[in-house]
Amino acid sequence: MNQMTTSSPMEIQQHLRMLHRLGLYAVPGWDGGKLLPGTNQRELSLQPPSLDQILAADYSDGLIILAGTENPFGGFVVAIDVDNGPEYWHDRQMPKGFLYDELGTQNHKRHIFVRTTDRLEGCLNLVVRGTGELVAEIKGLNLSLRSWPTIPPGKPRGYLPMSWPINPAKDPPVGTAKQLAHELAELLSRTLGESVWIKDFDRPRVQGNDHRVVPTSLAHQVDSELESRGCKLRNPSGSGWQSGFCPFHDNTNTRAFSVNLTLGWKCFSTCGSGSIFDLAHKLGLTGSPNRSTRKRNKPSQHKPVNVTWEVRF
Repeated sequence: MNQMTTSSPMEIQQHLRMLHRLGLYAVPGWDGGKLLPGTNQRELSLQPPSLDQILAADYSDGLIILAGTENPFGGFVVAIDVDNGPEYWHDRQMPKGFLYDELGTQNHKRHIFVRTTDRLEGCLNLVVRGTGELVAEIKGLNLSLRSWPTIPPGKPRGYLPMSWPINPAKDPPVGTAKQLAHELAELLSRTLGESVWIKDFDRPRVQGNDHRVVPTSLAHQVDSELESRGCKLRNPSGSGWQSGFCPFHDNTNTRAFSVNLTLGWKCFSTCGSGSIFDLAHKLGLTGSPNRSTRKRNKPSQHKPVNVTWEVRF
């Protein structure tokens, strides 16, 4: 395994070549790792950029690795974002089909890229049973994960590349994404001393059938209200989703809440999910979250009354 700690332009170029050799495709970001406006993650994952395109891009404001890509060494790439795991990972703890891992912004955080035999769409979430605390995400097609040398806002430590194989062909993928999730859940259960289980989360569908565009003013209102309630949302990842404390729980020690201010929200415990319009209503910022409809005059429930006018001269 190799290690790298520098971040000069030459080292970044070498790093990009190494990622490409492993079958990992990088795209530039902005504002500490957000996807550039107009970026189509799905299209890029299905038709990844060439090495020349990757090397020509500017990564001064963030680097993001695509998930869900087909890997030249077999299988499909998933990005594992471990939020609360062991501080030290042994080689034998890495899943089969391992490609690359890096230390997160704290010692118990980790980014791990591996291959699975199937192509995962969306993500699988690993949460603590009972509390719903999110401890890891396994990201597939339509998603991505910011990576070194990105420096997220408020996290000056950034990320640190740790290890990658010399020859990935010697370690082919052997299981599906769901099997990988079960293995990781067992590992995290032992590490945390709590039961960790898999909870499916189809992020693009949390808003249900409500596909209205969220006004910027409403998004800002919701963001400010969540902050005032102590949700302590983390800076958005490349996918625009933030995790924090659920505003509807008394227990503010459990990160069981995920929100995207343009798509919707999800509580991994008991509060459910919905659109931003629904969240604004639950927070008391607006009236009914339903679309406005024209009121229709209901027919009278009373029997018709015949009125006779008596005219006198």
